[in-house]
Amino acid sequence: MKLLAFALPAALLAGLTGCPKDDDPPLTAEEAQAAVEEAQLASEASALTAEEVEIGTDFTLGEGARKAAEHIRDFYRSQAPCADVTLEDRTVTVDFGVEEGCVWRGRTYHGQHAVHVEKAEDVGVEVHHTWTGFTNGRVTVDGTALVTWSLTERSRRVAHDLTWSRDGKEAHGTGDRTQRLLDEGGGLPAGIVIDGEQTWTGVRGNTWQLDIEAVEARPQDPVPQAGAYVLTNPAGKTLTMSFERRDEARIAVTLTGPRGKSFTFVIRANGLVERA
Repeated sequence: MKLLAFALPAALLAGLTGCPKDDDPPLTAEEAQAAVEEAQLASEASALTAEEVEIGTDFTLGEGARKAAEHIRDFYRSQAPCADVTLEDRTVTVDFGVEEGCVWRGRTYHGQHAVHVEKAEDVGVEVHHTWTGFTNGRVTVDGTALVTWSLTERSRRVAHDLTWSRDGKEAHGTGDRTQRLLDEGGGLPAGIVIDGEQTWTGVRGNTWQLDIEAVEARPQDPVPQAGAYVLTNPAGKTLTMSFERRDEARIAVTLTGPRGKSFTFVIRANGLVERA
């Protein structure tokens, strides 16, 4: 699931910069570049942990915490035989190795991921995740996430506290988001709706804020099909990306910067970008 898509064409970012004409200055080229770098790094960290969170809640409700933990253990042992998988009480620890690592799903992983199942009842689920030096060879993540699922609310909540690094750059952030199925009958392949926020101290030591507003995302699409991301930089300037599906093969993305200047482009199903 692609949770964030901030890899914007340089020409579109350049269009949001320029000389100010009033008291509300536009985004500078340097600020635009920093926004892209920060958001992409945060996105990679989210993507790295998102799949692990999904696996950590893939069990039958009502089977109890111990049985749920056994199910997670058995999954990793069958799907990632190169990892060292252990179960103690209700905690599954997956060690992907330090030196040689573990090749899984086409990538070489290192570090550890521990999954503690606190509750797995009919009325709800509570799972704690801890990552220690967990990396896919590109981005490394350390930290925790608390995942809760409510049968009554029909939604999943993910609250994280993570440190991520890549190419010597490090950032730390927290976030809280809810996810619910777009179509319960269609399950996860039909897509999810995401709401929430994320705040982090970036690689330059400044604070960034990302608000996720009713974003609808499907696994088969390169970007969300509805909703908006609102990124606020350390200077208080905002970049908004809103999404609107035009047809099954095309999604319009509108990027709006300070003073309301905006550009719209179209992302095709194969990932190609076109100006609207």
